[in-house]
Order: sequence, then structure tokens, then C-alpha cells
Amino acid sequence: RLVAAVQATRDVLKLRDGARGVAADLEVDDLEAACARVADFRSLEAAAEAGGPALASELEDMRAATARVEGVVRSRFHEAATARDDAAITRWLPLLRDLGLADAAAADALLEHLRARLRAAVFEGSDVAAEPPLEALRRVVNA
Repeated sequence: RLVAAVQATRDVLKLRDGARGVAADLEVDDLEAACARVADFRSLEAAAEAGGPALASELEDMRAATARVEGVVRSRFHEAATARDDAAITRWLPLLRDLGLADAAAADALLEHLRARLRAAVFEGSDVAAEPPLEALRRVVNA
């Protein structure tokens, strides 16, 4: 019983620190660290729920923090895709996956970004009148 009580105390402290840590990470725009804290929370969540009312407020705080991180990551990814920002997409895409947010909207945003990149590559340095688009596409794909 002592071991269970010590573990429960550690879980409570981790939850409290996790919610505060996520808030601090978001303040400095360190979404990678915030996502790591969310992953830790998700691994503790089932055990914490078994702790009953004693952990209810900590669970609520961490769930709110998780929702905030998910919203920021989703928003930043869509902004990056719209802006055609490759570096930002490279940063946010793994976080979308880690948080389980890789949904149809994210896929559509990524595909539209890739279509724009392909379109630019096909017509970059190409005389559209002299080179048919299909030939330009072949040139880009086979480069």
C-alpha cells in the first residue's frame, strides 16, 4: 500500500507540474516541450482517473492544457501550410502526428501546400509557351 500511495503522490505532482509546465512552455513558444508533457500526461491519465476525486482538479487542469497545446499546434500548422512555409511545416507536422491531430483538414492543408510547391517547381525557369506543362512536370519529377 505504501508503494501505491507514493506512486499516487508522484502522479499528483506530475499532473500539477505538467499543467504549469505546459503553460510555461506555451509562454516561450516551446511547443515541442509542451507536447512532451502532454505525452507524459496521456500515459498517466488512466492511472490518475483511478485515483478518483483527489485527482479531479489536476486532471481537469491538464486536460485544459492539452486542449490548448492541440489548438496552438493545429493553428500553427495550418498557418504554415497557408504561408507555404517549409521550415514551419517541418516543425509542426511531427507534433500533429504525436498529438494525434493528423486529420483530414491537416492532410488537405499539407496536400495543398505540396501542390503549390509542385506547381512552382514545374513552372520555375520554364517558358510556359515553349514547354507544355506535362513536359515541365516530367522534367521536374525526373530531375
